[in-house]
Amino acid sequence: MSSIIFVPNSGISNCLFKLKVIYCVGGVISPLLANIYLNVLDKVWKVKRVQERMEARLIRYADDFVVLCKGHTERILRGVQGVLGGLGLTLNEAKTRMLDVREESFSFLGFHLMVIKHPRTGRRFCLIRPAQKALA
Repeated sequence: MSSIIFVPNSGISNCLFKLKVIYCVGGVISPLLANIYLNVLDKVWKVKRVQERMEARLIRYADDFVVLCKGHTERILRGVQGVLGGLGLTLNEAKTRMLDVREESFSFLGFHLMVIKHPRTGRRFCLIRPAQKALA
């Protein structure tokens, strides 16, 4: 895939750059490219005020992200898919799932997260431990 980008006011007398995007999954530049691409998702999230309107928080590190929300799960998933689709990206269906964190746990960035009740107070809290895979 290649594209031509016009960069006005770049200090190099309005140059045209021809970019060729190559696959570099697992390479040292891969997280940088993910951050550049997915910055659009961050901006859309902020401009559309998704966190305030739908009580949904986006937690992202390079190309890995988790959305924490109290509802509107299908709508938020469709919105994320729409933004990613506009960038020519798709969610990995094998890694994408919706769950109720009060009933199921999940791993993210080498940590295992679960909501449990405190044995003395009975209040729920998020317990975060290193994931088994990270310990191996």
